[in-house]
Amino acid sequence: MITRDFMRCPLFYLALLAVAYPMLSLAEVIRGPEALRAAASRFIGGQIATTYPDSRAEIEIGSVAEHAFTPVCLATSFSLAAGSRLWGAGNLAVQCDAPSPWSLYLTYRVRLIGPALTARRPLPSRYSPTAQDLVKAEIEYTIDPGRYPRDPANLHGAVLTMPLAKGRPITIDQLQVKAIIQAGQRVRIRSDGPGFQISQEGVAQRQAGVGELLRLKLGSGRIVQGIVRDDGTVYIGP
Repeated sequence: MITRDFMRCPLFYLALLAVAYPMLSLAEVIRGPEALRAAASRFIGGQIATTYPDSRAEIEIGSVAEHAFTPVCLATSFSLAAGSRLWGAGNLAVQCDAPSPWSLYLTYRVRLIGPALTARRPLPSRYSPTAQDLVKAEIEYTIDPGRYPRDPANLHGAVLTMPLAKGRPITIDQLQVKAIIQAGQRVRIRSDGPGFQISQEGVAQRQAGVGELLRLKLGSGRIVQGIVRDDGTVYIGP
């Protein structure tokens, strides 16, 4: 947890912004295309472990031509563009600074698998699901993992806006949710990135339910926004 002194420091705001802008790995020595692909896979795996610790990933890195870079790079860094997804397909920027500078993009595909609540039986529209209607299962995430509720207790009062077939996962987008955060409430904010985790409080600017985007005011007066999680925290992430 961060201290109040750090909250007043400009580095705190840089850390909050770090999750929304390209994030570089530590410099790494690369020798050949396969070493480059392996390092890229480790970088993406590290991002996933930090951002979605309750999930597991199957990562595929696209091929790279040997003539695209020098045989040995002594200072290689990787970065994801702002808003890059850690599931499905994407592009990863690679940059070498020594001994000869070069840069390229690698394609990647991630199968991100983790827990979600699925329908135990067909559920009709306008129905309020209970714990007896749902079962936790592992699924492949096709949207932001934060939009899949994990705890049926947090769905109390939520109503389905469409029918849900047996075995299908439930998402926030399929629910008319009950507000779990009220305007003016002090809310815990989380922000994760490579090598750091920040937790502090902000004041909610309106009421919001799980999965909704919420604006919060920090003690400095600065406004940040993030997604309401089912544990009542607000997460600022990629």
